[in-house]
Amino acid sequence: MLVDKEKLESYVSKAVYRTLEVTCYMFPVEADELQEMGIDTNVSDDELTSSVITFEGAAEGAVFIAVNDDLYHALASNMLGEDTASKDEKDAALCEIANIICGNIVPFFAKNGEICKINPPEIGSFKNKKLFESKGYGHEKFEAYVDEGIAKVTIYFKDAD
Repeated sequence: MLVDKEKLESYVSKAVYRTLEVTCYMFPVEADELQEMGIDTNVSDDELTSSVITFEGAAEGAVFIAVNDDLYHALASNMLGEDTASKDEKDAALCEIANIICGNIVPFFAKNGEICKINPPEIGSFKNKKLFESKGYGHEKFEAYVDEGIAKVTIYFKDAD
């Protein structure tokens, strides 16, 4: 699938930031601003909690959204309007954010009247992205910095069979 990577990155960036702002009241910041707030921006994938959501139709692929602990805790708190949230509530909030972001990204792949169907999100290992890499999917990576933490988004895509 021939994809204009700059257009896709812009599309993903807008979807991620708009979702976090509207749904969770989180706003874009620069990486150095996070560091000034005491949030480490050099986190490895192993230190992140992730949600994965697959899609099919006009294209097939997956969106992985991995967040650092600060953002993981803040998502549910901001969405629920409570200071503390259970692990189940945090997982549900991350999955819901993944669902919204994926729903806003897949129209990028719509063509000839075809759309993409998205499957239910699930908490999953960010390491599972290697499965998509091994199958030759194209991919793009994007990091979002918001006032509550870091989200790493990786999208895998290919033409539907």
